Amino acid sequence: MLNIAGTSFNSTSVEDVTVYDYEGSGSFDDAAQSVVVESASQFVVGGYVNSGSGLQIAVSRFSFSGGSISHVEDLGVSVSGSVHALAARSGGFIAAGASGNVFSTYLIPSDLGNATGPIQQSFGESSGRADTVVVSGANLYVAGTAGTSPAIAKYDNSGNLLATKKLSMVGNLNGAVFLSNKLIVAGQQTTSGTRDFLLARLDANLNEDTSFAGGSSLRTTVSSGNDEALGLALVNNRFVAAGSAFLSGSTDQAIVRYRTE
Repeated sequence: MLNIAGTSFNSTSVEDVTVYDYEGSGSFDDAAQSVVVESASQFVVGGYVNSGSGLQIAVSRFSFSGGSISHVEDLGVSVSGSVHALAARSGGFIAAGASGNVFSTYLIPSDLGNATGPIQQSFGESSGRADTVVVSGANLYVAGTAGTSPAIAKYDNSGNLLATKKLSMVGNLNGAVFLSNKLIVAGQQTTSGTRDFLLARLDANLNEDTSFAGGSSLRTTVSSGNDEALGLALVNNRFVAAGSAFLSGSTDQAIVRYRTE
């Protein structure tokens, strides 16, 4: 989190606003849904473009200097699907998302020249989507939803599947971090029709860590309504899950901090 109390951070702090029409898509809708930093002056964003014949992943590189954002290049190929999360990996990037309503992963080289994917996992379900990704060395972890259950897939840096896990509950995953050779994922668990924050821990091979929270996962009720963790970060050796909670007839921001042990 960024603490801006006592600073002059306000509307005058905006340095540049850039609207980019992906590959000159014209009247078609396109949106960026994730960003990864490459260097102090360059970043890559991922999302989708509606080509008219269906969604295609959209990946673009931008640079900035002196407060001005400049478009550099787009992905060199057309690939079906949408990107919900993006992370750097050795030799390029990994994108998580969906194609044809199926949990999907894409491998993209650093020059954005092509893409491998969609690499799809059904987990035995007819629908799904991937919403978060974390990289640990040569291992790539992608998490999201399969059917109505939280789901995770592990790949090597070339996209070969190493393991999968579908949690035995109703819910989804939206955030992930890797700490001390453990994968920690966050999202929501639905019980009796009500959603609550979910935090779960697995080992590097996606086996549930039953020593965590007395049974591998922790459900946190923030409000009497529906709550959901939409992101997870490691802050000062604490897990911080951020999302939403339904209070007094409206949805508010909700943040929960957890000890790492």
